[in-house]
Amino acid sequence: MDGVLTDGKIILRADEDDIKGFDVKDGFGVAMARRAGFKTGIITGRTSRAVSRRAKELNIDILYQGRSEKKEAFEEILSDFNLSASQVVYVGDDVLDMPVLSRAGLAVSPADAHRYVREKVDVITDSVGGNGAVRELVDRLLLERGQKEEIYSRYWSAPKT
Repeated sequence: MDGVLTDGKIILRADEDDIKGFDVKDGFGVAMARRAGFKTGIITGRTSRAVSRRAKELNIDILYQGRSEKKEAFEEILSDFNLSASQVVYVGDDVLDMPVLSRAGLAVSPADAHRYVREKVDVITDSVGGNGAVRELVDRLLLERGQKEEIYSRYWSAPKT
C-alpha cells in the first residue's frame, strides 16, 4: 500500500487516524485488472481506515492490514485461493516486501522503490509509487495478455475510420 498505491507519506491526525492520497489512475488500473479477471489484494504492515475505505471502493478481493510479516499473509492467500506463487504478481517498494517479492511469479517495484528492491525485481515501472505505477503495470499486463484493446474499447463508442 504505502509506497505503491500511495507516495509513501503518512500524515497522522490528532485523532490517531491517518490521511493518505491515492492516484485515480491507479484506482482505474485496479478496476481494469478486475475486469480482465485478475484477483486484487493488499498486504500492508499498517492498519488504516483510509486503506479500508479505498479497498472497499476498488472492490479489492483481499485486504490484510497490520501484517508486518508479509510472507505469512502471502502464504495464507496462496492457500485460501489455491494458487501457486508463480501465479502471483506482487508489487513492493521496500525491504519488508522482499520475502514476498522473492516468491512471486512476477516481482515488480515502482521507480522510487528502495535501491536494494529495484536490484532484485523483474520489472521496475517508470512511474513512482502513488503516481500511476499500478496503472502502468496493469496496462503492461493487459497488453501482454492481449486484453488491452478489449478492456479499453468499452470507453469509446466512435468507430475507427
